[in-house]
Amino acid sequence: MIDQRIYYLKTLSNARFHFGEVSNDSSLSSTSAYPHSDTLWGAILHNAFLLNEDKANVLLEEMESGKVAISSAFFFIENENSEKLTFLPKPVIYDTYLIENPKIDPKKIKQVEMISKGVWESGLSPESWFDSNQCGSLQNGKFIYLKQEGEFDENLSIYKKEVIPKVPLSYLGNEETEEDKRSIYYQSDVFLIPNEIFSTGYYFLLKNNLDEELYEFLNESIQLITNFGIGGDRSAGAGQITQIENDSFEWGFDSDVFSNLSLLIPSDDEVYRNGYYKTKTRGGQALGGDERLDYIHCLDEGGVFENNLKGKIVSIGQEKVKVGISYFAPFNSQNINL
Repeated sequence: MIDQRIYYLKTLSNARFHFGEVSNDSSLSSTSAYPHSDTLWGAILHNAFLLNEDKANVLLEEMESGKVAISSAFFFIENENSEKLTFLPKPVIYDTYLIENPKIDPKKIKQVEMISKGVWESGLSPESWFDSNQCGSLQNGKFIYLKQEGEFDENLSIYKKEVIPKVPLSYLGNEETEEDKRSIYYQSDVFLIPNEIFSTGYYFLLKNNLDEELYEFLNESIQLITNFGIGGDRSAGAGQITQIENDSFEWGFDSDVFSNLSLLIPSDDEVYRNGYYKTKTRGGQALGGDERLDYIHCLDEGGVFENNLKGKIVSIGQEKVKVGISYFAPFNSQNINL
């Protein structure tokens, strides 16, 4: 029997994170707003191998056999009554949705980044997202939720990104030269913004068919994220997770159409090109000198498919892997022509 759970990653107020993205400059100059599933798996597997190498290798085998999958970690907000509202990535198919209402600018739909679980399950058409009787928004229209899930000031933000110039440590305390100036680099970080109405954190979904002992080992590896953090720049205070809670989880409907909530690397024999998706390049971290980890192309979260893909794990360097195992969610396609 498949066990489905939701894990809440709780943070400090105004917590700072860096989730490097591939860019022309470096992975420091760009950050995603949330940790993708490969980043999560990287943290979990790091902890697993520290705990017990033999069990970690068994876990890897079970991952490859399809017995466990996780989503990327998306945003949730929580009010003073501990009521939580979770958000999911907007399915990419909505970017090409044909709007019949001339009063709605199509750019507003493209601007949306996240929709709440309630909006996801309702199958509301994008026109309804901007109907103030049915839906509300946060982050200046980038997050959409059902009015029955809550009501907030649309100007309240969940996160922000900042770009900060950095000086290499080797130059600190020395007289700056022209060469040093050229060595200054820029780092992008994401901050979770606190306010008086709600706190903000990340959550991810996990489904598994593991035996009890291996699941407990996996859970212990997840809990160790509170010790080691997640993402980059942890030595300078980024990536801190203070508490991890988990609970049972279920979707409110079934569907024969699916959307991936993880980064996905299709297996060689899997048919995916008839779906709707965007791609993302991952990997490529510098190892020193001219050496880098291999780049790998993934299908980004929010793709829509009429078949359930498995995905795979690939090697990107010596003892380095990139996890592209799929986590698929049912997609309500009642207002979409596939």
